Amino acid sequence: MTKLRKLKPKDKWVWRMGYQDKKIRGRMKRVARKPWKCQVEAFNKLKDKRQRALFLEMGMGKTMLDINIVERNRALGLQDVQIILAPLDLCETWVEALEECVDIPIVNEADYEVAPAATWCNISQKSDRGARLRTLQEAFKEGTFYIIMNYEALISLGFELEKLLRGKRYGVTCDESTMIKHWHTNRTKATKRLGDEAIFRCVMTGTPIPQGPQDIFGQYWFLDDTIYGHRYVAFRWEYMIINQYKAILGIKDDMIEPFYDRMHAPAVVMLKKDYSDLPDKIFETIHYELSPAEKKAYKTFAAEWTAQVGKGELAASNALTASLRLAQICTGHGGAFTATQERVNLRFKQPAKLKALSDLIDRLDGKFVIWCAWLENVAQIMKMLKRKQIDAVDYTGQTKDTRGNELRFRKNPNCRAFVGLPQKGGRGLNLQGDDVKTAIYFSQGYNTEHRLQSTDRIHRGEIKHHVVIIDMICKGTVEVNIVRGLRENTNFQDSMMQDPAAFISGRQHDKEEKARRKEARGGKAKAKKFEPEKY
Repeated sequence: MTKLRKLKPKDKWVWRMGYQDKKIRGRMKRVARKPWKCQVEAFNKLKDKRQRALFLEMGMGKTMLDINIVERNRALGLQDVQIILAPLDLCETWVEALEECVDIPIVNEADYEVAPAATWCNISQKSDRGARLRTLQEAFKEGTFYIIMNYEALISLGFELEKLLRGKRYGVTCDESTMIKHWHTNRTKATKRLGDEAIFRCVMTGTPIPQGPQDIFGQYWFLDDTIYGHRYVAFRWEYMIINQYKAILGIKDDMIEPFYDRMHAPAVVMLKKDYSDLPDKIFETIHYELSPAEKKAYKTFAAEWTAQVGKGELAASNALTASLRLAQICTGHGGAFTATQERVNLRFKQPAKLKALSDLIDRLDGKFVIWCAWLENVAQIMKMLKRKQIDAVDYTGQTKDTRGNELRFRKNPNCRAFVGLPQKGGRGLNLQGDDVKTAIYFSQGYNTEHRLQSTDRIHRGEIKHHVVIIDMICKGTVEVNIVRGLRENTNFQDSMMQDPAAFISGRQHDKEEKARRKEARGGKAKAKKFEPEKY
């Protein structure tokens, strides 16, 4: 069996030529730092619970809080192993947290103070299944306490892991638990199977219901299937309002109170505004005009898209996806389908949006973050920043050293820009700093969770300055409704099918404003909209 590299006591994260030397194993270290008020309060509420949900807003220390609860259980002899499931990018964040764990003081429990430091093993560092399995087996032979692995690794190693855990008292933590919000996926089923025999179960995320109240079912199905039951269809019909397109509009009026009472029973819900002195986020909008060539292309494909939707040639979900191609045209590139279903690739030499971004950057001081919906946008912006001689790093699925790029942006004063995809870098990254004051959304999709998560990458910790969130929007295009819908958590599919032409021309906002004014003058009242910020 292959032997793992032994680590020296002084073996730490080493910066070498822009490459981060990643460790596979290590021993937990504690640092003396005063915990935050929200961490202490949540710890005292959850320390004796076997099922716990940490719904603390991004940047409020969920990781440190969970480690301290697990450490208490270990010191008291309540468990032998802790399995930590996280998205691939967040596995390194857990390693960093275990390297510098902040102690939360516990009254009258001296055993916690003298307990030996726990060991950890990061399975996700191995690329192939065989190497991961060998690493996992050796970790159990050596009595490693923390096993860190990504959700995809659990799908392939789930049965082997269950065999190794037989006879052991273990706990399972699901970081960014919205990864298991869809109950029918293999990822959720493997996680549920692992959690069935666990003594302690934990879900943790800053956005438990980003796209609607139905997102909570998969998380609580793993946590405790007696809360909402074990059948999704029964859960949906009991609690949800469903329209003719089978889309969920919200919670039934008579079930709102029972829904939230059951949700809060094993959970701690905390917001930054209640427990920290963080300045509020400032939202701004930068408007720009398309070039004549871009306007012509947009109008042409918008007319064809509207005709296809009107004739019923596209289903609602497919039509919504196809409308994103119009948003791509606004960024200076894109692929659209003609009426004969032939794909046309569009590339504009001088995109108006890229020029507007260049002018905006010239007015910014300090460091900034740029979020893009598509990989092509990242390549466009990186070339533009190179021409402007601005040191920048990217963060996409094709980036080889993502951790190195993150640390370079945070610690290198000469690196001003961070350009990434929200679906890749929106979770778990710590990009805050004294000189990081601006986040720019160059292009966006319809995923509310990606928006909520990525917005707080620079608005966390103990920063004292205001953070500015800038949306770049072209008037008269689908971008208007995308940004407005993300801010207000609108049901995009429902809004689009009501009036497709108004949706892609940006007039949906004006029509709904008129409806609100009519309601204020005594018109018919509308049903309450679900707001994710209120959980």
